[in-house]
Amino acid sequence: MSVFSCPSCGHETPIFGRDGVAAAAAHLAVPALGQLPLELGIRAAGDAGRPVVVAEPRSAAAGRIVEIAGRVLERLEEEAELAKAWEVEIVTEK
Repeated sequence: MSVFSCPSCGHETPIFGRDGVAAAAAHLAVPALGQLPLELGIRAAGDAGRPVVVAEPRSAAAGRIVEIAGRVLERLEEEAELAKAWEVEIVTEK
């Protein structure tokens, strides 16, 4: 979670500070895949057993989650390509 997003006016307040995710990712040498706001809709949908991407697919929160999921998929595909480069065929003699 990155900021609190006011449900009335949409104003975002960085209650945990700014750029903490980017700094932590840089320190760990991993990509920062995204940030989600503290939003009532995310919590309410989850509590109801319907992720916000299902309950409110056109919401900004759902859009951010889809973007992050896309970045995760891209990273997994990159890692799979790297793994293929290291594949070794094991041949046993009969």
